Amino acid sequence: EGVNGVLIEKSPGEVNMWRNFPFKADLERTLDQYKLLAKVIVFDVLILNKDRNPDNLIYSRIRDKKYDFYLIDHAMSLYGPNQDPADYNDFPFSSMIQIPEFRSLFTKGLDFFKDEIDEIKALDDVFITEVVNSVPEEYLTNAQKNIIKDLLSKRKELLYNKFEEFLKDVKW
Repeated sequence: EGVNGVLIEKSPGEVNMWRNFPFKADLERTLDQYKLLAKVIVFDVLILNKDRNPDNLIYSRIRDKKYDFYLIDHAMSLYGPNQDPADYNDFPFSSMIQIPEFRSLFTKGLDFFKDEIDEIKALDDVFITEVVNSVPEEYLTNAQKNIIKDLLSKRKELLYNKFEEFLKDVKW
């Protein structure tokens, strides 16, 4: 009461989970914002999301033959219940390739992700501080907020090199 936000206790159902998306073979044509998938991957790597999989990405039809997708379940990122600050040097590319369609995006090379990486790198540390500090104290302590601010600030600078390393070394 008195707090803005959305709490969803149930997903729209298994039928809308990414693993059931019927048009995976032609994502560029069927997704309304195909390139947004690159941003999802970059963002998830930034926030150390170790649990992106076909069950926490859902889709919805927005008009005839066009679909949107939505991210759910970020519990295993940043300072989620299963996170440890010692893990913060990890870059979870292996998590991102749990989704076969994401693997195919990685084969497009670094140029496919460059704009999204540049956008993240351009985030001002003052903006990051404001966003993290806006989280209510009942969700994150000040110490946790400071760790997250430091994490995001450092990781955004490393993204390009980490993507370049991963894409150079990955064996499909």
